[in-house]
Amino acid sequence: MRTVPIVLVGGGIAGLATAWWLAQLGAREVVLLERSPALGRSATGHSAAILRSASDELLLEEFALASARFLCDPPGGFAPRPLVERVGVVLLGRGRESPPQGWERRVAHQRHARALQPAEFARLAPWFRAHGEDAWYFPGEGRVDVERTVASFARGAAERGVELRTGAGVLRLERDGARHVLELSDGTLLATERLVLAAGGWSARLGRAAGSRIELQPTRRHLFLLAPRAGVDARGPIVWNERLGFYARPERGGLLACACDTAPGAPEQHAVDERALRAFRAAAGEHLGLDTTPDDGWSGTRTFASDERFVIGPDPDVAGLHWVAGLGGHGITAGAAAGELAARQLLGLPHEARFARAFAPRRLLGALVPTR
Repeated sequence: MRTVPIVLVGGGIAGLATAWWLAQLGAREVVLLERSPALGRSATGHSAAILRSASDELLLEEFALASARFLCDPPGGFAPRPLVERVGVVLLGRGRESPPQGWERRVAHQRHARALQPAEFARLAPWFRAHGEDAWYFPGEGRVDVERTVASFARGAAERGVELRTGAGVLRLERDGARHVLELSDGTLLATERLVLAAGGWSARLGRAAGSRIELQPTRRHLFLLAPRAGVDARGPIVWNERLGFYARPERGGLLACACDTAPGAPEQHAVDERALRAFRAAAGEHLGLDTTPDDGWSGTRTFASDERFVIGPDPDVAGLHWVAGLGGHGITAGAAAGELAARQLLGLPHEARFARAFAPRRLLGALVPTR
């Protein structure tokens, strides 16, 4: 049985960013395990690839902005070409008849966003129907090249000695004294004193096997690809109606769109649910003037804690167990910052205490957590 100092489970954006930061900060003998044949193919690969920082919760917004700065201006040599196509993001708020949301109050005084008049919105996105909402434009945000981001994190981690293993599912996980012992799908046994769960929807199952009481809920959300149509500019913005829960962006001459559905589901499910398809067609008609069967569709996994905040840091019960999970659909935007926070905590290095407190797994157990 091989023993290594740090083992990460999960080769999506959260696990890869954590591995990259660990390597940058001097960690040695790190192994990352991914159950799929390739990296970034599960929740990360089924995302809408949107860089959007605005949130109704200020803390999440500040965390996302820190991560967005990394993606928009990565360190030298990180990626051969830009990671973000800054096509802009337009958020439609609640409108003048309703109290503004937190992000609307804030962006009115920030330089990275500006209000759009109806005529300008119509020029930017003639294919999207507004319904009287106020519109805010974030020109520096847009589409993330997920494949390039995944490859850049993986390459940088591997160059500094991280061992990346694909097709390496965890069949069994148990404690052996101070160590976590993992049996992999190829029969390999690995032991480590620091185990990091960054496996998205699978993290909660692995955590239970390790003895943790942390609970996370995997959910499904559908994306649909609509056929090419006139008036869709490939460089047009992403439009997101916050009030009604619908977004779309140009893709392959048509549109990639989502009705923001959320339902419990297993992380390995990516097929389209017929009820979700019917609901999407109705919503597409309202927002896009379309009522046709999409050319393609799939569902992706979004995993949440009970309070819908991220879960990053050491487990309150199980020594040596760490979490980088529960990113709830923010993984593409916030993954880089999540990886840095997790890596710094793992290595005992200085980090943003307010984020560590807010995202600490301990909070989810409240008064049940024993003092130690």
